[in-house]
Amino acid sequence: LDSLYVAPLVVLGMVYLIRDKNIWLYTLSLAYLLFVNFYIAWFVCLMTAILYIPFLFRFSPVNKPLEKLLTSLKMVFCSALGIGLSAILIWPVYQALQVTSAANDAFPSGIEKVASLFDYFGQHLILVEPTVRSGFPNIYAGVFVLLLIPIALLNTKVKLRDRILGLLAITFMVLSFSTNILNFIWHGFHYPNQLPYRNSFIYIFILLTFLYEGLPGIRQLRRETIIGFSFSIVLIIMAAEKIGENRTSDYTTLLSILFILLYTLIFVRLTDDRQYKRPITLLLLSVMIIEIGLSTSIGLYYLDKNEYFGSREGYASGTVPESIRTCASQLKSSTEDALFFRTEVYPSKTSNDPSLYSLNGLPLFASTTAEAPVSFFKELGFFSNGINSYKYDGSNIVMDSLFGIRYLILRNKSHWQENTRELIMSNDDIDVYENPFALSIGFAASSDIKFYNTHYENPLENQNQLVQAIDPDSSGVFIPALLEIDPASQADLSSFNQSDTIFSFVKGSDDETAELKLTLTAEEEGTYYLAFDMRGHKTSGGKITID
Repeated sequence: LDSLYVAPLVVLGMVYLIRDKNIWLYTLSLAYLLFVNFYIAWFVCLMTAILYIPFLFRFSPVNKPLEKLLTSLKMVFCSALGIGLSAILIWPVYQALQVTSAANDAFPSGIEKVASLFDYFGQHLILVEPTVRSGFPNIYAGVFVLLLIPIALLNTKVKLRDRILGLLAITFMVLSFSTNILNFIWHGFHYPNQLPYRNSFIYIFILLTFLYEGLPGIRQLRRETIIGFSFSIVLIIMAAEKIGENRTSDYTTLLSILFILLYTLIFVRLTDDRQYKRPITLLLLSVMIIEIGLSTSIGLYYLDKNEYFGSREGYASGTVPESIRTCASQLKSSTEDALFFRTEVYPSKTSNDPSLYSLNGLPLFASTTAEAPVSFFKELGFFSNGINSYKYDGSNIVMDSLFGIRYLILRNKSHWQENTRELIMSNDDIDVYENPFALSIGFAASSDIKFYNTHYENPLENQNQLVQAIDPDSSGVFIPALLEIDPASQADLSSFNQSDTIFSFVKGSDDETAELKLTLTAEEEGTYYLAFDMRGHKTSGGKITID
């Protein structure tokens, strides 16, 4: 959040640079912003580029072309200086981003319209559900801004040139939302993975910046003009409920109209009762606070409902998490001789349970994760989104041993039959197993490991080949088991290989349901593993029956 606090300082610094020829606030705040959050800094840098021309004409003390050119050169120099001061971090980050999956995003081949203007208009209304995973931009800043837009455009105290430039800046931001190319550039030449329109706060900042200067224009207008604006906005709000993909709810429509009418009455009184300016202004502020407070409360309700914002039971609080933390503390104190070991929690409640409980673990979820390890773990059978994360789910004793996972904490007394690990702790909530085969963080391997490559089809075969690459004298650790096709299967099935250990299947029709049955006869005692790949398939799940 500190990056959001610094963003206004960057803009203020730009005003100082243009108006007062003071370069330091802009330069240092830009450098700090780049240092603390390069992603937000990218948005702010684009915002300064949008605001620079309007600000240059608005705040330049001398209206001479040469003076404006010199100011512009100074702006370029200070921007380069700010970037240079943060280069010790920005340059390594840039290099690291080149090996992420996002680096492979192709520039859009053509211009495409994302949504209609009515869809974006509806996002300005009160009680609109916040967008998290997908949807439209979060650009609500109070419905009073809708009434201020025409008022600001008619404010003759602000030069026509400045009003036009402000309108162009706001229009450009709307186009940034609604066209794929601009949206792609805004998000760092990347297609966002969920959390769309991350530059929404820039739109709100630019909108409020220009509307603030137009606020005094209320006193210049006749009451009939303000009422006309209000009537037009009410009609558009009603249309937004019926038109477009993002149709607003009845509650949103009615409450937005109610607040528009309240603001209209207050604005009309401001034009008439100049002697009551202070009480009316306080009334305006009170209504604004009530509106924003109501919208915030409902927004938190939606977050709690859809994202489980307030539910901590079972993963952050409760008897099970407390048992896990106690266990983690005991494991650390009892293994002080070990320089490093990993501990996993299964089944997981989050994307990275070890981090939640202050343990060293295997999972990773980060936007800056390199693409290669994500693909590596995915093809070894671990759960992965294929973009920037992988989890412990899908591991086995072999992988646990190679990656130094010494302890496995089973939460909620899972049904687990273990013959390769040793039970060392247990209570009513968890069981803790120790892996006697866990390797250290570093170990010797054959040079063949440099030529090891995974392939898509069989994670268990990938694991076998990894073991053989580490130790060429090994024949692997997994022995293929033959599967038989049950004649009652309702899916068309074909074999990938001659050993009949890998199968693919398709349904006869997308509209039909099908069931695939395979039978394994366990002729020898041991641990059997089945890799079930659900990627790209519309599967409802799998079931294993032991007879």
